[in-house]
Amino acid sequence: EEYKKITSTYEQPQVTKKNTLIQVTTRSFTKEELTWWNQYHQDISDLRENHIYSIRSLYLNKKRFVLKDTDLRFGYYYEPGYWKIYRPTLGKDDKWFPNNVPIYMLDGKDNIKNCKTAFINKSKKDMMVIKKIFPCSVGVQNEGIACFTKENVEYFKSNSERQILSFDSDVPGVKSSQQI
Repeated sequence: EEYKKITSTYEQPQVTKKNTLIQVTTRSFTKEELTWWNQYHQDISDLRENHIYSIRSLYLNKKRFVLKDTDLRFGYYYEPGYWKIYRPTLGKDDKWFPNNVPIYMLDGKDNIKNCKTAFINKSKKDMMVIKKIFPCSVGVQNEGIACFTKENVEYFKSNSERQILSFDSDVPGVKSSQQI
């Protein structure tokens, strides 16, 4: 009964993100970048299908952002003009900077249609890996609860009979899984 009382009064937190203009120029993937993606069984066709690009130069609010040539750097592109820059070899505070993608945006949303089970992954990369063996797979922007808007939850429920959450087994992943 206490659970029902809590969930009936719960309101989704309103998350506002500073609006940042992100512009990039792309380049061909380097051998090192393709080797990095290959460890996750992703090739150039997978990267293209998922709108992932190698970044030559990056601009934040029309000012050049310096990137080291030694860093791996990828751009995840989302319609209509959002970018999430992924630098996997940097520390946790820098690997996802910059990013102007709304927290509620889903990766692979079209994969979840008329599914018996929807597999909800914590990231685009996880979705891409799982999709190789389980096509009804989608990715959220992070392990937080904010991506589970009423619209997204309704979408999952109306396009699948059941949903499986696939977050990390660390403390933040487990905590978020329990909340959701």
